[in-house]
Amino acid sequence: MLVDLTDAPDTPAHPIRFGARLGGHALVEYLKDLEKTRVAHVALNFRRSRRPVDDVLAEIAEHVLPEFLGPGHM
Repeated sequence: MLVDLTDAPDTPAHPIRFGARLGGHALVEYLKDLEKTRVAHVALNFRRSRRPVDDVLAEIAEHVLPEFLGPGHM
């Protein structure tokens, strides 16, 4: 999935080719929806990111990944 993570966490998802431009909250919700359908793996591609990839990875590490590291997750 191509991800263009905006710097505004509340940005709703807008489709782009093979992915979405969205904020961190929308990314979490999208991934949680996938998890509910028993999807266990997702590849995130930042090739079309408007922001520096280092910044995007830091935000994902701080705000997205913790949502999926608790008890009961696959």
